[in-house]
Amino acid sequence: MRRTLLAWLVILALFAVSYQATYGAQSSYEAAIVDACARHGCDAGYMIALIDCETGGTWDPNSVGPHGERGLLQFHPYGEWPYAAWYGPLEQIELAAQLLAAGRADAWVCP
Repeated sequence: MRRTLLAWLVILALFAVSYQATYGAQSSYEAAIVDACARHGCDAGYMIALIDCETGGTWDPNSVGPHGERGLLQFHPYGEWPYAAWYGPLEQIELAAQLLAAGRADAWVCP
């Protein structure tokens, strides 16, 4: 009985961690996105859709794309902004807001 209960508790804990990683990540960055977009004059909804597309819906700030792109916004370490690939998620959001406000949505393939 105890082993069964322990097994269920482990499964529940793993589910909770997985759920938070999948669905909680987006909400943890939304305030930063809205704030950055308000300051720079770009569309927060567009950036949310961009991050969702670039990360495949995972919102994983440590994600690495098939060509070495990194982070929430998948900046390429050999691209136009190579330093941005090593930025944290909040810095990437800030740079993306500046780029989107400057009309540089062409820097991404998505959406």
